[in-house]
Order: sequence, then structure tokens, then C-alpha cells
Amino acid sequence: MVTRAEAFPTRFLQSANVKAAPGGRLVDTIETVEMEEMPARDGRPAQSKPVVYLQHNKPFIVNITNFNAIADVLGDETDAWTGAKIALVVKRVTMGRDLVDGIRVDKVARSRNGYGAPSDFGAPAMPKQEPPPAPPSDDLNDDIPF
Repeated sequence: MVTRAEAFPTRFLQSANVKAAPGGRLVDTIETVEMEEMPARDGRPAQSKPVVYLQHNKPFIVNITNFNAIADVLGDETDAWTGAKIALVVKRVTMGRDLVDGIRVDKVARSRNGYGAPSDFGAPAMPKQEPPPAPPSDDLNDDIPF
């Protein structure tokens, strides 16, 4: 059997790609964001849209809803999004008169210390390090006479 995504591969991330991720949740790191010209479609003229390039997956075309979800955490300046972790899920959304599967941003967070994903992204968190032991006490009040 062939799936629609296999029969008609695309350059950009689709809901089928996100659904196929473990638990239906795709977690990745934002590498960069570029404005790209999207061709005219369904009688609409060509237009520029932001495209998020991910570290391990296809690029993700960002609509206003997803842009706002990311910007609420990382700010409006897309240059500041580089290195952030993002979790994407599929939800049923209205497009025109139809109810379709749409990619939605579930969580966004800056990586801790530039590495590792926060634990609520489903990836293992960096292990907590125990604080160093306290230095020995300099208590010189012992019973040794001088």
C-alpha cells in the first residue's frame, strides 16, 4: 500500500509527516526562518510566507496562527527563533468550508544552555547534577591543647 504522502511527496512538512511522528507529535529544533515566495494557487496570487527550517525534518510553512504561537514565546523577530525547540501536532481546523487536518504549534521553548530539550517535549531532559559537597568545616575549637 502507498500513502498519499508517499504517492505525492512534497518539499514542505505536511500533517501526514507530523501524524507519523512518535505519539503524533513532532519535536525538532529551528535552524532558521526564511521568507519564500509561494506560487499562485486556487485563484489567489503568489505571496511570500515565512518558512521554518528544522534540524531533522522538512521545512514548515508558517501561517499566522502558528507564527503567533511561536512569537508569543520567542518574540516577533524570527532571527531570535534559531535554536529553539518546537513541538508540532495535528489538529482539525477549518479551511474555507472544510474541516481539514492542520499542523499546529503545541509547544515552543528555548533550549537550556543551548543543548537538550526541556522534559515536557517528550525528549529526555539533561540529568540534574548534584551540587558539590560542602567544604570541610574550619572548626578549630577542638580539645587539643597547645
